[in-house]
This record gives sequence, structure tokens and C-alpha cells, in this order.
Amino acid sequence: METNNGGLDGMPSEESYIRTKITDPVAPEVGGDPFDRQRSMVGWRQNTVEKQRALVLGTGGLGSAVALGLVRLGVDQIILLDNDHVEFSNLNRQVLFSKTDVGRRKVDAAKNNLESSHNIRTNIEVAHIDAVANWEKVVELAQTVDVIFNCIDYGSVFDYAVNSLAKKLNLPHGSGSSFANTQVISYYSGRKGEACWRCLNNVTESFNYNFNE
Repeated sequence: METNNGGLDGMPSEESYIRTKITDPVAPEVGGDPFDRQRSMVGWRQNTVEKQRALVLGTGGLGSAVALGLVRLGVDQIILLDNDHVEFSNLNRQVLFSKTDVGRRKVDAAKNNLESSHNIRTNIEVAHIDAVANWEKVVELAQTVDVIFNCIDYGSVFDYAVNSLAKKLNLPHGSGSSFANTQVISYYSGRKGEACWRCLNNVTESFNYNFNE
């Protein structure tokens, strides 16, 4: 077990306590701490989580779920980037939006609903831009974060670009896509010498894109 100080009989009592194996005792519950149950998980480092800054590309079906999860975990900051507006057809799967949000910019509606119902401690910023037309802004924002979540469905060329950016900055990144009842979610460490999106995708098939991509 890891802790800054031990309590009575070796039982740590501070929030910094980390269980390193299943046989480690669960620390006493910390009253008023919304992350108390997370801290009891083996290997969980809440203090590290609370320092993380994330760039979420896309706030649609996958992106809205990612954003909700991040603020519930208590990360330090998330940056929501999207260029779309909420439509009625989004409401069956994009969990951050309701009927009253139709017509609003997705990033604004997402931030508002996160702040009103889900956010505990996270600083939420938004960028209402087209990620392809404003790629230099994506690069700029990526240089300020610790992890990238690519939830934009522009296609393989954009996925390749995000992968290259993450590798260049040595950033971990998650990449997700969905169609009908199928979801594909991948995670890459960003570390040198480890597999990335490019390693695991056939180049010939990946670049059979159309002019919209």
C-alpha cells in the first residue's frame, strides 16, 4: 500500500492512500468526498486523475459519454471541440442533450448540461470549430493537455492525423467510432516503441476515403 502517512495499526486515513493489491484494507470512508469509492479501487490514483487535462474531439454519441465520464471522475480540465448543432435525431444516443437543446451549438449545450447536473470539480472549456479546417487550433490545444479522445467521425485520414499528433507529443489517445449497434474503441499509449493507430490499421484500406474526408 502507498500513503503519505499511516493511521492506527497501519491503516492509512488520508485521501492519498492507494491500494496496491486486493488484500490491502479499504481506507475509512471520507465524509463529503464524492470520489471516496474510487479511491478504494486497487491501483486507483485519484490524486493523479485530478491533475489530468483532456481534449475531447467531438461531442456526439461517443464524445458526450466520454465528457460525462471524465467530469464524474474528477479530472482537472476538459476541452470540448465540435462544430455541429444539436438536432432531434441526436437525442436517442447523445446523452448530454435534451429537446430544449435542439438548435444550440453542441459544445455550449454540453458544457451547460455538464455544469448543471454532472460536474464536480472540472474546468470545462469549449471550442466551436471545424477540426479539419482549423487543424492548427487542434494542434495548439493538444499541446496543453495530457490525453486526447478522438470521437469525430471524419474518417480514416483524420484518425491518422490525430494519431500522428498524439505520437509527436507522446500523448495517450483514445479513438472511437460507431455505426448502428456497433462501436469500435481503441486506446494507444503514445509512448515511443509501442503500437499506435497506424500500426494496427491496413494503410491501403484506411486510405480508401472520399472527397468529403
